[in-house]
Amino acid sequence: MQLLDFVDFLSNSILMPIVAIVTCLFVGFVLKPETIIEEIEHGGAQFKRKKMYALMIKYVAPWLMLLVLLSSIAQGFGILSF
Repeated sequence: MQLLDFVDFLSNSILMPIVAIVTCLFVGFVLKPETIIEEIEHGGAQFKRKKMYALMIKYVAPWLMLLVLLSSIAQGFGILSF
């Protein structure tokens, strides 16, 4: 693997899913989803699926991002191929 291919693999397949996981955990448990919902509604928009958003950002999205990260790593090392 050449240098640019390695950096591309590192940034797209490793760092982006890690940042997505950290963002979901930060918004879900530190910032709280209610803060995001209030900010959206403060702008005049209507937020209909508040409970589903909170559930997705706290529990579902981090696990799915972890799955994406693990599959990217497995593909990068040739363990898994699609």
